[in-house]
Amino acid sequence: MEQKSKPVSVVTGGAGFLGSHLTDRLLSEGHRVIAIDNLITGNVENIAHLAGNEDYRFIKHNVSNFIFLPENKVDYVFHFASPASPIDYLERIGFLNNKVIAAHVIWPSASEIDVLKRLGVGVIHNPQSNMKLAAGVSPVPKMLAQGLIVGLGTDGAASNNDLNMWEEMDTAAKLHKQISGDPKVATAVQVFEMATIRGARALDLDKITGSIEAGKRADIAIVDMDSLHQTPYFNVYSALVYSTKATDVRTVIINGRLVMLDRRLLTLNEFAIKKDANLYREKIIKSLSN
Repeated sequence: MEQKSKPVSVVTGGAGFLGSHLTDRLLSEGHRVIAIDNLITGNVENIAHLAGNEDYRFIKHNVSNFIFLPENKVDYVFHFASPASPIDYLERIGFLNNKVIAAHVIWPSASEIDVLKRLGVGVIHNPQSNMKLAAGVSPVPKMLAQGLIVGLGTDGAASNNDLNMWEEMDTAAKLHKQISGDPKVATAVQVFEMATIRGARALDLDKITGSIEAGKRADIAIVDMDSLHQTPYFNVYSALVYSTKATDVRTVIINGRLVMLDRRLLTLNEFAIKKDANLYREKIIKSLSN
């Protein structure tokens, strides 16, 4: 009987608490783990064959730093500093395709935007994370105008804190108006679509989710539109993007499964989650004091 090879994980920062904790978890799940701190540009060519791996999905792009994450359990995570243009370099080694997702994309040149469009790369905009890290502002209106597939995300808790997609929509819609000096860019409709169907397209999941249609998964959020901060409303998209808060969500259904009903979580134990989070907090504080 043919044995399946173990999933491989390449983890950066393995010496720190978070890195070592991730490494321990991956090992317990049967992964083969390689812990590194940096991977120089030349070594990327040694794993360029991963471009043909359909499970290989995510790129985090912030100036010259990259984190590569796959869709499934074969997890590759690494950083490298590149003197070359990041997007041009990835195109040169044959990595980019319509199965790749590029997160952030803060400093693309006009030619790099053309590359992303030509190859069908999905782009995920994370405005609050970019603002917190003072990383810059992604040229989202330009990418939308040129027909790129742009979705909306939060990034991780370290650079976003509350992972609140309602805040992310509000921020994205206002940020690009301020930066461009044009109140007509990043409309409420566009930004709402970035959080829903455009985001699903960027993830190559639009055939199964991202909109309420026959044949798609029943992924539904039921929102209370009767709160004071939403009253009165004249346009549903403007109300959802500019006025609605996460606390206005009453009920959530994921793939037909009821996971929150009348703001009560049905599948998660909030007390246990808070307890575990505070334990991790103490471990992190202890690790930083050493």
